[in-house]
Amino acid sequence: MKKLVLALVISGFVLAGCKQTPNEEPEFERQVQIQFAVGSLANSKLKSAGTVTEDAITEIILYGLDATGNVVRIIDGVTLSTTSLNVSSRVTAFWAIANPTPTMKSATPATSSVLEGWTRDYSLSLPDSPFTMSGIASIASNTATIVLVRSIAKIAVAGAEGFNIAIESIEVKNARTSGYVFPQVSLPAATGSDLDDFLERSDEVYVAENDDTPATATSLTVTGTYASSPFSVDIDMKISGSLIPIERNKFYTVTLEPSDPVDPWTFVITIKNWDDVDLGTVYF
Repeated sequence: MKKLVLALVISGFVLAGCKQTPNEEPEFERQVQIQFAVGSLANSKLKSAGTVTEDAITEIILYGLDATGNVVRIIDGVTLSTTSLNVSSRVTAFWAIANPTPTMKSATPATSSVLEGWTRDYSLSLPDSPFTMSGIASIASNTATIVLVRSIAKIAVAGAEGFNIAIESIEVKNARTSGYVFPQVSLPAATGSDLDDFLERSDEVYVAENDDTPATATSLTVTGTYASSPFSVDIDMKISGSLIPIERNKFYTVTLEPSDPVDPWTFVITIKNWDDVDLGTVYF
């Protein structure tokens, strides 16, 4: 009888050792249906492989993250035409970067904190390569929609209708020379070095995000001619007298109008999403 009891105790320990804890569930792959939402970007522009435009997307890298923010897998070879992926059961969210730099493509981030800290250098001039865009989406019922947005802003300057105003140059002050790839909640704007840059005969500039701290807020000096006479006007980015931050994927339009006398000038700043027409979700 004692031997039988001892045998039962031993087998009990063996069985207990074979049980899986809740955190040791086997990993498996599941298929996730995926779509990219790109607001008002037209398919023809997005899929353009030729001339670089501000809307072009040539490549996407996708990161799968688990519930604790660890990068489970880097998914390569994703394109706008990708509609489904086999991913680890541990993946609960996707983080995507469109038009990644070579450094991003070769890096192996371990956590979401690493991805959050990634920055990219930007130029104020027209793009010589596609703009970096990013998007984050959770996976619900094996589906995910990733909204891709540019990580920079655009500022355009124009004369008011009915006035003979020609813009010759825009000097951007306190423009950040680098910006975060993914949106930030609490981190300050990526510093880089403050930049004063003349853009001759240009009416649009592309800038990284910046906050509205008075000492470092983005501002402009615009020069040109009005009625064949030269002018120069300093413009603080203000609405209703208050400085405004420069936010990603926003389009800021500065409209100049001469007053009488010409100095000082008046100007109006309007803000909208970068794209004029919202086409909603675009399926590829």
